[in-house]
Amino acid sequence: MTPDFPDLQAGLPSRYTLEKVIARGGAAVVYLAQERHPDRRVAIKVLTEGLGSLAERQRFLREVDVVSNFTHPHIVPVFSAGEAGNHLYYVMPYLDGENLRDRLNRDGALTASDIVDIVRDVAGALDFAHQRNVVHRDVKPSNLLLDESGTVKLLDLGLARIYENAAEQSSLTIEHNQTVLGTADYLSPEQAVDSHGVDHRSDIYSLGCTLYFLLTGHPPFPVGSLTQRLLAHQNKEPALVTASRPDVPATLVSLLHRMMAKQADARHATAADLLEALTAWLHDSVDEFSRSSAKDRKPVKRPKTRRRSPKRSAQSTPAGPVDAAARPRTSPPPRTSPPPHASAPPQARPPAQTSAPSQERRRRKRRQESTPVISDGP
Repeated sequence: MTPDFPDLQAGLPSRYTLEKVIARGGAAVVYLAQERHPDRRVAIKVLTEGLGSLAERQRFLREVDVVSNFTHPHIVPVFSAGEAGNHLYYVMPYLDGENLRDRLNRDGALTASDIVDIVRDVAGALDFAHQRNVVHRDVKPSNLLLDESGTVKLLDLGLARIYENAAEQSSLTIEHNQTVLGTADYLSPEQAVDSHGVDHRSDIYSLGCTLYFLLTGHPPFPVGSLTQRLLAHQNKEPALVTASRPDVPATLVSLLHRMMAKQADARHATAADLLEALTAWLHDSVDEFSRSSAKDRKPVKRPKTRRRSPKRSAQSTPAGPVDAAARPRTSPPPRTSPPPHASAPPQARPPAQTSAPSQERRRRKRRQESTPVISDGP
């Protein structure tokens, strides 16, 4: 049962003013509110009265205790928590965005690289939680929010389980005889059997199912009753991703299969290992794109220009001064260099060498031919 708006408002501290309901879930309702001192818009998550059993209330308080100590760029923080009348609540920042399920339903599929980039950020958030002995146990598209800047945020640690050491046995599911906690479409095989026995690798499986949804637009096992879907996670393989997205690279399909391995030991050992694998895939995909682009790119046609190509000889030494002794004796060095655009003749011919006596004879002959002949008469 949704809390009565006036009663809830009366039970909250006076610095909060409720505005409207912005989300509803199976165990809680989220309100948009205005906070004074500091002046900011916040989201207040309130446990619904009808689900206010002891187990639900303890689970809710556990969520508050866990996330209130987290400061991570991809995890929604908690500002404060308390109880308003019969209702537990906690306050978190209001993020102007939408969850990934609604985003895909509205805009359609994202590119494989964009999806992997998002999943990598979530893996980093899970690694942060796992290092602090926290398992989320409810990773799914609707718990991943994209804010207005495009940053993904992990929401709803309400099913989180803290395990202080390997011998720790207490959990909400044991104490209250609850077998399954989580969402059936993204539940790991071991979590479907016993929620209290899972570890961090269950989150990796759920993130794999989320990756499957982001690539295909539907969960791995989209049809059947709750029981049939839970069993499918244990003993069936989902349809190939490439049946819906032929453009998904085989390397990404292989990475997804490992995330969704039925046996926990076959998955990535830690979220940190998964984070490294996703980062490597992104790096390789960028390199592959660059290689493909270079292969498909047409060569640029440059205009042809006449280039100087002198005959290879002692006169056309590539670099450095020319040794005069190395030149042929019949070919003296040119007096001037040709302009840069001029082409050298096919073969340089030596200038004609004429002796001085021959030149003098020709001059005398020309003078005699030009001298008029004077006749003395007949």
